[in-house]
Formats: sequence, structure tokens, C-alpha cells
Amino acid sequence: MTICIAALADQGKSAVLACDKMLTMPGLSYQIEKDYYNKKYCVNGDYVMFSGDAIAAYEVIENAKKIIADNEKKNILPLPDTKEILRQAYQSYRRKLVIQRFLETRGLTLDLYYSGKVNVPPQVVMEIENAFQNININLELIIVSKGCDELFHIFQLLHPGELKCFDPVGYVCIGCGTIHSLYFLTGSDYSISKSKEDVKELVEAAKKQAEKSPGVGMQTDLIELPK
Repeated sequence: MTICIAALADQGKSAVLACDKMLTMPGLSYQIEKDYYNKKYCVNGDYVMFSGDAIAAYEVIENAKKIIADNEKKNILPLPDTKEILRQAYQSYRRKLVIQRFLETRGLTLDLYYSGKVNVPPQVVMEIENAFQNININLELIIVSKGCDELFHIFQLLHPGELKCFDPVGYVCIGCGTIHSLYFLTGSDYSISKSKEDVKELVEAAKKQAEKSPGVGMQTDLIELPK
């Protein structure tokens, strides 16, 4: 329950990011908004915002940071693309949940399951394989990165680990307030050629529109790139 928005400006030389600070407690009809609640991270120079499960987001992003740090220690060059590492971390988290919920509860490991050394009933195999394909971790990410062309690029990472580039559109929104923000930006005079200041005003207005949706906080965290 949130809103996160990213939009390009100055033909990609700039970008504006915005998100709220609302936290919805899982399983409870309870929402809190705190100054210290953070929905944005910096990962290897890229900016990441999330919508959905805050615990899953933390683990995915921290695992991506660890992979990058390990590669740097091992002097692995060139370093893998940050958004690809985040995508892999997203998939790893999904696999971990399937292993914990569907394999370990049956006394199986992933290697043992695929080894063919144990007799797993067909209906159980179907259940496990279906979980690997479809388990949803309730998490979406926006990734804003600067490419080798010195321009900013925006991506969405969503279930089941699909990475989409939104450069042709110029903006992307995630969270329960998406429909309000998208309608506003689509109906506005937004253009990637607009200045950062003009795009900032549009993003702030789009965030304001998203506040009509239950679960979107009134506070706004705004980032202008480059800083």
C-alpha cells in the first residue's frame, strides 16, 4: 500500500523520484506513517524504490548489495549490471520461500528433490513445480540507473522477476496509488524533454493525486537526480 513514481527529464539527463512514507501492517487493518520509514535505497549508485512487502524488499536489496560487494572483493570485472543483480536477488528470494514452505516441510533439499533419489508423488511434484512458477512475494521495485551514455534510465521489476524498461514512456508508477498517478501523468503535458523543475512539479502533483487512494501516505520523499 504505497505510491512510488519515477520520471525522466532533460532528455534523460535528469530524473525525479517520489514516494510516500506509509507502512501497512500485514494481517492488520492498521497503517502508520513515520518520518524515518524509508522506501528508497541506493544500490551501487542506482536508486531503488519499492512497493509491497517491506521485509522482502529489505532482503532482496541487501542480498543484491552483498553480491556486488563480493564481486568487488573477488575483483570480478566487469561488475554485473545492478538491475540484473536485483532481478537475480528477487528470483533467489522467491526460490528460498518455495524451499522453506514446500521442500523443507517434507524433509527435502533442492538438490535431493531434483536428484531423482527420492520418490515424490506426482501430485506433490505438481504442487512444488507450481509454487516455483507462481509464488508471489508481493514486491515491485522501481530502479533508476545512469547508463554508460550518461543518461538516466528507469525500470520496473515485478512478479515473477520480470524487468521492464520504461524509457519510451518516460515515467513509471507502482503501488496502490498507481492508477491515480498514471491517469494524471498521462493526461498532463509531460514530456521527457521538459526541464527537471517542470517534471518535479508534475511528479509532486501526481503524488498528490495518489493520496486519494487508501493506503497512500500524505508525506512525500522526493529525490532529484543528479543531486
